[in-house]
Amino acid sequence: MEEAKKIFSLLKKFDRWDIGGSKTQVTATETEDFVADCFQQVFGEKIKIFKMGSQQHPDFMMIPSSAEKSLNEFNENVTRREKITLAVLRDWEASKYNKSNIRVLRVEVKTGKSVYTLNDTFPKPFKNLDEIYVLFAIAEKKVYVTTSYTMAESNKTTPPITERYEESKEAVKTFHKTLKDIWEDTGISTAARPTYRMNQKYSHHEATAETIFNLFKESGLI
Repeated sequence: MEEAKKIFSLLKKFDRWDIGGSKTQVTATETEDFVADCFQQVFGEKIKIFKMGSQQHPDFMMIPSSAEKSLNEFNENVTRREKITLAVLRDWEASKYNKSNIRVLRVEVKTGKSVYTLNDTFPKPFKNLDEIYVLFAIAEKKVYVTTSYTMAESNKTTPPITERYEESKEAVKTFHKTLKDIWEDTGISTAARPTYRMNQKYSHHEATAETIFNLFKESGLI
């Protein structure tokens, strides 16, 4: 449990709110670098942190350093990519090369004044797909450490968040197909990417140290 308590303590020490391109607001790069450094401080040489692309979710995928050898073997023998990508990590996670059957630790970083823009990736509301969210609330100058499941569970609605999530996925599929049919053979293509945003009422629910600790255990970090 100490590792979970320490990550909470380190993340909440963030005080560089005035650093940014305009010197008035913290940047996404600044917060992401800070989060990665906090995890590195807690786990040291025991952790391997992969920074994902700017348009990918999540921002970070983290595994024990002891699993890096099997990951590289998997990439050499199966996926054969030039570097370790999000797809490689996901495929390795589900493969026989992942002998310890660990679940890669997923960490997403968001910065916002009153809302957090999620683009097309809604926080998965299921416990078995839980991900850590580190939220930098600019107006409050405060860091919230939560998880996708924690946020969903803290918002009791009818129908529940999980049901709304599934309906939303189906709606996007239909929407995309409709647009594709409309513009077929015209030379026009469509992305049909929805943009989700979550406000403070939905997002500002701190995870417990036990929740974070359990995610660390699932990832093989402790």
